[in-house]
Amino acid sequence: MKRLVMVKLGRRKVHLMKTLGVLISTGSLLFVLSSLSQLFLRVKQIESALGDNNIAMQLLGMPAKSISPDLIVGYFLEPIGWVVLWLAVLVIGVLIYRSGEIIIPIEEEIKEEK
Repeated sequence: MKRLVMVKLGRRKVHLMKTLGVLISTGSLLFVLSSLSQLFLRVKQIESALGDNNIAMQLLGMPAKSISPDLIVGYFLEPIGWVVLWLAVLVIGVLIYRSGEIIIPIEEEIKEEK
């Protein structure tokens, strides 16, 4: 037998772990999309900095001719790290959503299911 922890939201009873999993998954998916857009913006900034010396001075503080590949890779590491982090949180949210067998010692209404 499985024990389902049900919580009353308004007039509906919902499964606590599925609700938590959906909220975590949705939030982390939004953060993944935000991080990908930041990465795309950085690509556009580097493209414009390599073509225009004034933009390179504003963005990186150095002329376009002295921009090295190491500097470009370092410029992209932060948004790539955020994408990977939020993908990991998304996987955790999906795992929480898919598992109905996690038992939390909360005093709530418990429904037995066969």
